[in-house]
Amino acid sequence: MRRLLFATLLFLLVSCGGRTTQSNFGGDVSYHTVAKSDIIRTIKLDKDNFENIADYIASVEYIPLDDKRLIGDMTQVVYSDGLYYILDRKVGQILAFDEQGKFVREISHKGRAGNEYIQAWSIDILPQSGDIAIMDNLGSKILIFGRDGKHKHNIEVGVQATDAKFMQSDSTVVYLMSAQQNLGTPLSKYQIAVNSVGDKDYSASYRLRPVQDGYCGDHALVKGSGRLLFKPIFSDSLYVVGQDASLKGAYHIDIPDSAWDRYYDYTEFVNLLDKDNQLFPWIYENENYLIAYTDYAKNLDPNGRMTTIMYDRREDKTHLFHMLDPNSEQDLEHFFGFNVIGVKEDGFICMISPSIIVSCDLVGKIKRGEIKLKNKDFEKAILGVGEDSNPLLTIVKFK
Repeated sequence: MRRLLFATLLFLLVSCGGRTTQSNFGGDVSYHTVAKSDIIRTIKLDKDNFENIADYIASVEYIPLDDKRLIGDMTQVVYSDGLYYILDRKVGQILAFDEQGKFVREISHKGRAGNEYIQAWSIDILPQSGDIAIMDNLGSKILIFGRDGKHKHNIEVGVQATDAKFMQSDSTVVYLMSAQQNLGTPLSKYQIAVNSVGDKDYSASYRLRPVQDGYCGDHALVKGSGRLLFKPIFSDSLYVVGQDASLKGAYHIDIPDSAWDRYYDYTEFVNLLDKDNQLFPWIYENENYLIAYTDYAKNLDPNGRMTTIMYDRREDKTHLFHMLDPNSEQDLEHFFGFNVIGVKEDGFICMISPSIIVSCDLVGKIKRGEIKLKNKDFEKAILGVGEDSNPLLTIVKFK
């Protein structure tokens, strides 16, 4: 099936002050097509081939986070050079913890001044300098902070965007445009922009069909193994964003009866239903595995939870898993949380919320001897979690 792209050349203007990079947008639209043959891998799903995820777990590390700074909402976790940077979108802060879970520093600069953000929507680490980038979607800018938490400079993107990721160079940023928030402007037509803010003079924007309204699908930018992946809204395909601002096919998740296949050729807006199968925007890739989630076959899950897709890049093999159940003593031995929220080298970052530990009465069951965990590190970590504690960070590695 054709994946229709709209691309436009954008012109870059750099401010004279050195403190802020300004990007303005314009240009004519040209049309490009990504054919199905351009997709490198097709990942097929088979609901008759569910496996036990515990059989593929090599290790789980449990990291209790210091309660000196409480996390309201663990929106995003980025690991860099011994530190976990946690975006708390609810409170509007970025907290840094070391590998033992000790609190190191915070960035909390809400406001409308030049060194402040209105809403911290996403974060990233610049690959060369190690600086922290904060996407302020309401302020239409990216704020750059040093590892010491001090503000350095801004990148004014000129539109409301929801996510930003830096490529191999500190000077090339890819960000997602928010079509709804940019209504009435030419940029409401586009979903993704690739901007140079330093040593290159190009920019490009793309949009993929369909253009429907509804509940299914979302944009996603994924920092994979040495590359950046883009998941368009409603799409079951993932694309690689190149250093030259190109967009090439990487994976197609072949989900039976998906909303993308069903409505791709529609020209009118439709309301997609919750029952429509979809690929969620929670996608993570390291050198060996791609982890993704779908509601395909969730009716086969005893708890009705979404399905975990694990694609083994080494063996070109796909595995489907039900999520582990913390109420099951057998599953609890390997429990690392319900879904991946970040990548750390050859492992995946997950978390276990205090509400799960409390609602399952895990502390009480351990103290009463109703469950006896062989994994003493996990048992110790659970016993240290209270209702008002921070989430328990976990690092899971697969065989």
